[in-house]
Amino acid sequence: MALIPQFMETTSNVVIEGCAGTGKSFLACCLAKQACRMRRSARYVRLPDLLMERDELAATERSDAKILKKYARYELLRLDEWLTEDVDDTDINFLFELIERRYAAKSTVICTQYTPAEWHGRLGGGVQADAMVDRLAHGAIRIDLGDVNVRKLLAERK
Repeated sequence: MALIPQFMETTSNVVIEGCAGTGKSFLACCLAKQACRMRRSARYVRLPDLLMERDELAATERSDAKILKKYARYELLRLDEWLTEDVDDTDINFLFELIERRYAAKSTVICTQYTPAEWHGRLGGGVQADAMVDRLAHGAIRIDLGDVNVRKLLAERK
């Protein structure tokens, strides 16, 4: 319970790493639920869904500003499936703007199968990739859940 005030009060990020089925999303959900119990605004979104929502808004001729404002305002944002799919330059620009708006102001929980060292290449390897990795990972609380697939383990016990 003390973890929530500590990382949210300092607007630190949390990076939860691990293979598929290790419980990344479950743990992030627990953090978000605790934040909600403490009357903090929290939002869960899968990165592919966030990018799809952005694309749908762009199709209606609205700018990225509205969706950036929406996701930048939450005190805790859970980004699940971080970089599990390839991102293009438009996605990278959008993610950079979102992360920049949240930096040092709000906490972000990243659920990923990749280490922060691998993010740079998956984000295009440029200046924006450097900035995003720096803002999200440096100083973040990192939790490595390893490679034990809990779903598979529980299914085998049935």
